[in-house]
Amino acid sequence: MPGYEIIDSEERQEVNSVFDSGGVLFRYGFEALRNNTYKVVEFENKFAEFLHAQYAQATTSGTASLFAINKIFGIGKGDEVITQSFTFVATVEAILETGATPVICEVDETLNMDPIDLEKRITKKTKAIWVVHMMGVPARISEIARIAKKYRLFLLEDTAQSLGAKYNGQFCGTFGDAGAFSFDFGKTLTTGDGGMIVVPTKKLYLAARAYCDHGHEDNPKFPRGEDTATRSGFNFRMMELQGAVGLAQLRKLPKALSQVKKNYKKLENLLKGIPEIEFRKVPKEGEEVGDSLTFFLPTAKQRKKVSDYLTGKKIGFKLLPGAVKWHFAGRWDHIWDVYPRYAEKNYLKLWPKSYELLQRAIAIPIMINLSQQNIEYIASSIQTAVKDL
Repeated sequence: MPGYEIIDSEERQEVNSVFDSGGVLFRYGFEALRNNTYKVVEFENKFAEFLHAQYAQATTSGTASLFAINKIFGIGKGDEVITQSFTFVATVEAILETGATPVICEVDETLNMDPIDLEKRITKKTKAIWVVHMMGVPARISEIARIAKKYRLFLLEDTAQSLGAKYNGQFCGTFGDAGAFSFDFGKTLTTGDGGMIVVPTKKLYLAARAYCDHGHEDNPKFPRGEDTATRSGFNFRMMELQGAVGLAQLRKLPKALSQVKKNYKKLENLLKGIPEIEFRKVPKEGEEVGDSLTFFLPTAKQRKKVSDYLTGKKIGFKLLPGAVKWHFAGRWDHIWDVYPRYAEKNYLKLWPKSYELLQRAIAIPIMINLSQQNIEYIASSIQTAVKDL
């Protein structure tokens, strides 16, 4: 469910209001010019309110959010950070850029982190766990949280692809020590590009805010040019126009999520009972976003037959991991080639459980504006395709 589907005059009005209020595009300062208009701050507050979270800090991207979180938790050289084999490459890149070593564990039938394999990969060097809620489905977060607590590890959540997903009624991204979100053009909520960090304490919030603004403490006692700082940082500041778009998108998000979930359930119900299809598992405590309906065929060969048929019917789908090669660790030759532990190995075989599952998976994107006629067409096409297996 991409947020660009719901872009309309509301986003334009919010953007225009920035120019109508002095045209200050910078997030900080220029108080005399901006007429008390702070779109990014307002977006942060509203986003935290939506998630029932304590604090939110806007960034330039989901990747910036991941990297900044790693830095404020002191992750660096000599540390190991565990994440999963099925995730966008940014999760691992953000670990690499700190100097830490990424350790990759398997996914299970939820296509999220396998808690059993996770625990096997913990060592004395492990400092944090980056659990990823992939493609709208919550991970088994309660089990993973118990493991993090047992070994005294930071629990960090990459929620870039699952804004709105819940576990036991609580929003994903709010269970751990920090959560990262993405607002690029294909995400559930879009600001063109952008991201958000969510944290539970003021201390972490102030650290995140400072890191994303070259270490600025935003001290009210001093003008910005004389601001105080106790740490270094980077420029990960979201601009006011992005904050304006985010506000408009956020107002429409509950209705959009409701509609896409209805479309998801309609298609799921039409496909239930087909013996050749096994749906991706959703934890019993979980509530998926409905971003895409993913199912498994018995074999990779049978998946190809079904996908070829759907292609002929002009039905949009994703083959995992083929259509999303940036999302599977077994395809990241450019990353693993530098690690002696992976030298001269077949990367596709390093995570056999994950690869076997992904090789049998088809994901049908669920759009907000998907009509009943289109839903029935997709379902009937899949039903016809599997009959010939």
